[in-house]
Amino acid sequence: MKINKLIYGITILLLAASFGSCSKKNYPQTKKSNYLLAVGNTWIYEETYYYNNIWDSLRSKRLVTITIVKDTVLPEDQAAFVVEQKQGNNIYKFFWYEKDQELLERDFRSDHPSILYKTDMKKGMSWDMWPSLNDAQRDDERRVSEEFTSYPFQGKQIRAFRLKNGLDDLLQSGETGSLTEQLYAPGIGLIEQTNYSNFYGPTRTRRVLTDYFIK
Repeated sequence: MKINKLIYGITILLLAASFGSCSKKNYPQTKKSNYLLAVGNTWIYEETYYYNNIWDSLRSKRLVTITIVKDTVLPEDQAAFVVEQKQGNNIYKFFWYEKDQELLERDFRSDHPSILYKTDMKKGMSWDMWPSLNDAQRDDERRVSEEFTSYPFQGKQIRAFRLKNGLDDLLQSGETGSLTEQLYAPGIGLIEQTNYSNFYGPTRTRRVLTDYFIK
């Protein structure tokens, strides 16, 4: 009788270990994120849109809310988070995940992630935003143009980086193309972004962080 109970106990332990290993394989455990990846984290931006020859004729203004809504696992066993961006009645969903100390973003309909930020950023650094695509373009390279050890933000001083991708001389040359400038703060996220576009006439879209909730 005691032998039967012992065998039964060992069997239960082996089954528990088996289920545990399966769970870890299918749902990899995530370590503490360098990029504030946690369900519920939210950033609220005021977005303004300008259109005219000097980029400064205000056409519209709206709020943009970005929220991490749930965690998930991608088909390649990569732990990730589902992010929702709400602009008026429109909702855009995508994935964020951290890999090799980089923050990557991937559209639901694409297998090609873009590298948004790196943990070890410093002035003068640059990287290919779309390394899985073969057709390298000038717009694909993100550059760290400035590094701030004390940048004023909402009544306090923070560490921040100014990033650019696109045509640096777009505003002066009038070329056809685009330029994106960002101000990114570790521990907070994206605090400012301006997109310049000159495909069908010059436009400017500016996004400024007004409020945020981080766990």
